[in-house]
Amino acid sequence: MSPHGLTVAVGRLEARLERLLGWRLSHPGNRRFAKHLAAHRDEIFPFVKRRGIEGTSWPADQAIRPAVVNRKVFGGNREPSGARAQERLASIDATCRQRGLSVFEYPSRVLRAAGHQRDDLALPAKQIRI
Repeated sequence: MSPHGLTVAVGRLEARLERLLGWRLSHPGNRRFAKHLAAHRDEIFPFVKRRGIEGTSWPADQAIRPAVVNRKVFGGNREPSGARAQERLASIDATCRQRGLSVFEYPSRVLRAAGHQRDDLALPAKQIRI
């Protein structure tokens, strides 16, 4: 699709959304949903306006898949504290992998650092090499 064609298609989608939001709705749930959509109308189609934005939740679903498999295979955590520990470790693991950092070395370095030095160990997004 050409850039002009994409602009026209996005304009049509947004115009249709505006028409739908203009309906007089009688059901309270529909009115509440329409109000929510109207408040976030600029956030509904960003994946067709900008390259690199996923239009589905597939990447997020795939990111949590290892934790779901782990829970199913091992029967989950029997205690809430174990579930929280697993959530945190899985988050650290995913973040390190996304940023190209060692899953073992980076958390070890952060935990060994003095409290006032830990913030300095976080890498800004623009310095991350993947």
